[in-house]
Amino acid sequence: MVVYLLCESHSGYDLPFMSHRIFPGVFGGPVRHEQHHQQGNVYFHQFFTWADGLFGNTPSALQNRKHLEALLAVGRKTECPAAQEQCTTLLEPTSR
Repeated sequence: MVVYLLCESHSGYDLPFMSHRIFPGVFGGPVRHEQHHQQGNVYFHQFFTWADGLFGNTPSALQNRKHLEALLAVGRKTECPAAQEQCTTLLEPTSR
């Protein structure tokens, strides 16, 4: 099964009967795999796409993180204090 999924994700085809079309929340398929090779810092997991979302390895998560870093670097305050606190919490390194 793993060999088939690896062959499918490396095929470069985006056909309607492929596993990423049948199970879109589970398998990434060739579309995500190609985007991983184009950008390099997104979509590391081929089989369980929720793991990329959990660890922030999606293009939207990286864009949001860059936006939050830019807000804090400029020293701009957001209109909502809770949002500012959330931005600070997301960008602070954890020491646990």
